Amino acid sequence: MSTLSPYTSTSRLSRRDRSLRLRAGVAKTFGSLFVVLSALLVLPGAVFLHDAVAHPLTADAAQVLMGSTCLAFALLLVVYLVRERR
Repeated sequence: MSTLSPYTSTSRLSRRDRSLRLRAGVAKTFGSLFVVLSALLVLPGAVFLHDAVAHPLTADAAQVLMGSTCLAFALLLVVYLVRERR
């Protein structure tokens, strides 16, 4: 007698669906968006810091803070992506 009850088959299906959902992580799902976002954060960060270094007399503290914050967030996204790939 190998008849399965309806409750057993649905629990097996839900376990299988859950395991498929758990296989795809955040980095795999949103990885391409993270790469674009990190590139979009590196560009203004580099521009802000380049302007602050090129023209130090007219540089503002907010310009340096925005540039370093943009670069820090971009680096954080890249490190997260590299760490999740392992």
